[in-house]
Amino acid sequence: MYEDDPTKTVVLRMFPTSVLEMRGMSYAKAEELLQLALRLASSRSGVGAADIEREIGGGQKSAVEKKRQRMMNALRGLFPAGLEEEFDGPSRVWRLRTRELDSLPILQASDLALLEKAAVSFEDSNDHEGSARLRLIRDRLGQVLNKRDEKSFETDLEAMLQGQALVARPGPRPYIEHEVSHAIGRAVLSLKKLRFVYESSGGVKKERTVEPVGVLLGGRHYLVARVDSSPVDAMPGRWRMDRMTEIRVLDEGIRAMPDGFSLREMSRRSFGVYYNDGEYEEVIWRFAPAAAREASAYRFHPDQKLERKSDGSLIVRFRAAGYLEMAWHLYQWGDKVEVLAPTALADLVGGYRRDDFSALP
Repeated sequence: MYEDDPTKTVVLRMFPTSVLEMRGMSYAKAEELLQLALRLASSRSGVGAADIEREIGGGQKSAVEKKRQRMMNALRGLFPAGLEEEFDGPSRVWRLRTRELDSLPILQASDLALLEKAAVSFEDSNDHEGSARLRLIRDRLGQVLNKRDEKSFETDLEAMLQGQALVARPGPRPYIEHEVSHAIGRAVLSLKKLRFVYESSGGVKKERTVEPVGVLLGGRHYLVARVDSSPVDAMPGRWRMDRMTEIRVLDEGIRAMPDGFSLREMSRRSFGVYYNDGEYEEVIWRFAPAAAREASAYRFHPDQKLERKSDGSLIVRFRAAGYLEMAWHLYQWGDKVEVLAPTALADLVGGYRRDDFSALP
């Protein structure tokens, strides 16, 4: 049944047609509910309301909240003994503890193809360690399909990989030595210290020992790490990966990062990957009516706010640092964008707004 749509087979196994009709639920809603059930079942610590709402779709906050409540009520009816709710102060988290999902053939050839696509993307970004680990996961999951005797999954996988036409990202990008990306990947995953020779912008080379946290990928690739001799409450800094040589992973564990540190939040404070605390402030750009449509399709920053004006122009607001990387990006828009704030950024791009670009980014 539904051999051309394995996802539908899974949904109907979990939610038979009679159940869908009884609950007035469409196949699409049942599939979304199944995805939420799997998300809750895979989490040990639980999933909060904000994370659930972010994953089930956009729209007005009130509408998304009501949708989340409806879905949680549906799961409570389907798994009355398995859905756990826990209060952590003012917030709540949910977990799903049930064996009813264990036998579902959730894994498909398309999932393995997606992992291969991600591996190629990692490799293209010089993250060879990440690429290798993704392919290892792909192969292990392939073993699961083999053991379950899923028919023709290898043929399906090959066809999907060919059909997706995986292509390396065109255009210039930083070159990182394989030994550097490999060592960084090992150190981050194993929570070990790194030692390398680092060349400053002035050409001075010095050996450094750091405690790695993660990597920021962008116009330049940066290792986020704290110097091992820093105080335990010191925040990590950024190290350009293309300036590292003689790198090696040490057999020493790293200390815990300061309370409240988040790599995600650290990255959100920058427009690109470079950060200067003195430049962190509100940024306001005005895109001309001729560029408003294209600009509205961009995500300049995760926290951006868009405002359409009566004349057809578009105002973009966010808080971030990194004037130089902003200037590099703004140049592509020619005279179709104006910097309203901050003044320092407006001065930086003021004399370079061209009117002869034949296309917008």
